[in-house]
Amino acid sequence: MTDPVVLALAGLVGLALGSFLNVCVARWPRGGSVVRPRSACPACSAPIRWYDQIPVVSWSLLRGRCRKCGARVSLSYPLVETAGAAICVLVVLTGGVSLEAAAAAFFLLVLLGVALTDARFYLIPDQFSLGGAAVGLALSLAPGGIAPGSATTGVAVGFGGMWLVGAAGTWVLARARPGRLEEAGREHAQGRRQTRDARGVRVLARPRGQLAALLPTLPVMALVGWWFGPVGVAAAVAACAAGLAVLVAWVEGLGEDADSTAPLTPGAVLGGGDVKMMALVGAFTGPWGAVLTVFLAAFAGLLAYLKLRLLLGTRHLVPLGVFLAVGAAITLWWGDVVLAWYLRLSGLT
Repeated sequence: MTDPVVLALAGLVGLALGSFLNVCVARWPRGGSVVRPRSACPACSAPIRWYDQIPVVSWSLLRGRCRKCGARVSLSYPLVETAGAAICVLVVLTGGVSLEAAAAAFFLLVLLGVALTDARFYLIPDQFSLGGAAVGLALSLAPGGIAPGSATTGVAVGFGGMWLVGAAGTWVLARARPGRLEEAGREHAQGRRQTRDARGVRVLARPRGQLAALLPTLPVMALVGWWFGPVGVAAAVAACAAGLAVLVAWVEGLGEDADSTAPLTPGAVLGGGDVKMMALVGAFTGPWGAVLTVFLAAFAGLLAYLKLRLLLGTRHLVPLGVFLAVGAAITLWWGDVVLAWYLRLSGLT
């Protein structure tokens, strides 16, 4: 068992990183800087004092509102900070205080940033994808963890493979069904507007509805903690907080102009952000990890799309980056186990 003091420090570092991640998620998709200007309320532009920026605590004391104008502050902020703390505690519990643990925490936090921006804006900033890939390649040069050759090959396979899939899909669809990509864009905008007006989504758009969505996760965390101990608790808290934060970001994105998002690169099946993101995944998981991530993301994304079609009857596109992030997180922790199981099942080993 890791020293409780070390775990507490890891949690505090994670809270701070989660708070910084909130800034990145809020500013990078809009082309802003994380350095200037200082944090301010988006409703009244009043500067936010340092004592109103204490992770989780300030949001709770202010009951999720701006101190000056009373405007609501999104629940996603404390959720992301909580997820950051749980991620850092989790990697320390499983890997100790090491460079490998720091690399895993960085990767998971970047994946959370990708999921949040893609859920709300249908956009993955290059700072997350290409910047994260550069960090992954640099970390591969240090002892332990993924080898430099595997990281480099992973970048090539992840980026190149995803680009080929997008290019081939675009070529086939353009010839089999001319105009389908443009039609999909129109259906997406209309579907977002219809989803925004759905009763269940309107409930989730309210703070009480979002807090109510937390309730089912409590017994799950208790059960996982009882079964797996502290590692299970940290993993459950990280997954639940991150998942709900992404859901809140998606719902909040529906409240904005549906035409302001760009789910597809004009004339392409896949957006450029998804292609660049796979360079990030490959840098941290290697070539086979990149392949497994795409497979898991495609499966999860298809299930999500079908569920939205059945529950809401809409035809808007799901943000693929969210499911690539989920697949990459699963690959980071259980990739070797899943690949070994598949090879045994297929008779290749």
